[in-house]
Amino acid sequence: MKKSERKSIAKKRRAEILEAFHRCIMKYGLHKASNRKLAEEAGIQLSSLHHYFGNRNRIVEELIKHLIEEDIDRGKALGNQYGSSKERFDNMIRYLFDPSVLLGRHGGIFYDFWSEAFRNEKIRGTFRMEIESIREVITTHIRDSGIAPGISRVEIKELANVLIALHEGTEYLWNMDPENVSPKNSANLAKRFIEAYAKERGKRKKA
Repeated sequence: MKKSERKSIAKKRRAEILEAFHRCIMKYGLHKASNRKLAEEAGIQLSSLHHYFGNRNRIVEELIKHLIEEDIDRGKALGNQYGSSKERFDNMIRYLFDPSVLLGRHGGIFYDFWSEAFRNEKIRGTFRMEIESIREVITTHIRDSGIAPGISRVEIKELANVLIALHEGTEYLWNMDPENVSPKNSANLAKRFIEAYAKERGKRKKA
């Protein structure tokens, strides 16, 4: 078997293990999704987990990256359906606060991940890297939309941070208290805040 074929098989197997781990967490929660249960779910020997990932932390880190990057790719694909940069910015806001994204297919497993990250520096580092990827996408959308002419990259980055915080906060509140939280209203408020801030800062730059 060629080296490229072995790599392809290994990549496919790793992806299958991550999907199995996702299912295990959905069933049992992160802390009860043991390596033994994961191996059974994936239909592999326990030793194969070490072969493909090395240790459990690595599996957790790779699943976090996989799920976040999957959401980023989905958002980019939806954004590319629109012609103008302003339309892509508006669609990004709608996407971030869409109920299917706030709840998503992940079923709240990120609560488990966040709890683990609080105690585990490596997993926290994985989150930092993935948040940076999200921040870069949002920063690009804000910059290219034309709503923030003359505003520095640092300020746009801070706007991206605010938008991420609003998204995460809405996700938490909506999952805990759906009767009193509206994702649609949160999206509208987030959009109006960014546009109002950008407009005000633009005026000050000209003054």
